[in-house]
Amino acid sequence: MSNDVLASLDFNDEDFRLVQTIVDYDAGAFRQIERSQSRRNPMDHIAFIIGLIDQADRFYESREIDGVACFGFDVSAKKYGTNPDGAFHQVWLDAATNLPVRMECHWPRSDGSGEYVTVQEQFDWDPTLPEDLLTPQIPPGFAQIEK
Repeated sequence: MSNDVLASLDFNDEDFRLVQTIVDYDAGAFRQIERSQSRRNPMDHIAFIIGLIDQADRFYESREIDGVACFGFDVSAKKYGTNPDGAFHQVWLDAATNLPVRMECHWPRSDGSGEYVTVQEQFDWDPTLPEDLLTPQIPPGFAQIEK
């Protein structure tokens, strides 16, 4: 399981920092990796999977995860590569902020006995983010294009 904590959402900010915590429950151990602009950023993977929402196979209206009201979707892994039938991603987003709360990758067992979850990522976002941070602002003087 991976638990990512984001300190700044501006990837171009030289102070951008992301701490990724990877937990091995079987070994009772964990490790933390600090990501910055100069290192490969796990946000690229997160953005890719969430970007598949317009190709979702199923939507879920409501679920509570760790006290957070969420909505979610499933998307087949065949939609972006030569993955096996039955492989899919399940993504849960915070209903209030649209930030990811949990992502899972479900993969079929090679012996045909069902599926297993290969990756489970859970996210804790910096709770001090400004309230209007993810609200798009149209710059002054921009004109709306009519259809």
